[in-house]
Amino acid sequence: MGRKDPSRPGLAGLDDAMLDALDAGTLSVSDVAHQLGVSRQAVTKARRKLRPASAAPAASASTTSAPTVAIDADDAQAAAIAAARLALLRGHQILGDPAAPSPVGPQGLKSTVTALVDAVALLQRLGALDVAQADEPAPLTVRIMSADDADELRTRIEADMANMFDPDGAA
Repeated sequence: MGRKDPSRPGLAGLDDAMLDALDAGTLSVSDVAHQLGVSRQAVTKARRKLRPASAAPAASASTTSAPTVAIDADDAQAAAIAAARLALLRGHQILGDPAAPSPVGPQGLKSTVTALVDAVALLQRLGALDVAQADEPAPLTVRIMSADDADELRTRIEADMANMFDPDGAA
């Protein structure tokens, strides 16, 4: 397959100045591809061939990294607690009202629940969440009534309703 635009120089026009601009981030691969009349893939392939180190994801000398700040253990623990609490808050906002449609799909829900479980575990480990708060829920007993039990309950409710309007019970 030929060039996208035969009137442009093609990969022969890819010079050191363009490669330097790509390395520095002042030109994008799309910009160079447009100038040369070739595809982005062709520029990337030629760049890797001409400068293997510049196409690697490693940071170049012109790339600035984020500053490193030394913090003590108390600050680190406070930051971890704050981050976990923020994750819980954000997870609650994402999950929101169960009756409303979810703003995220199934994978997003799974990721949200995983983050919430991890945040709770971290807070428990750091002592910021009482383990007793996360114990098993109180047991729930479900009893299915017989017809006789239902009739007896209905009779008691009707008697209570009648007594509600007559506190002396002289209905």
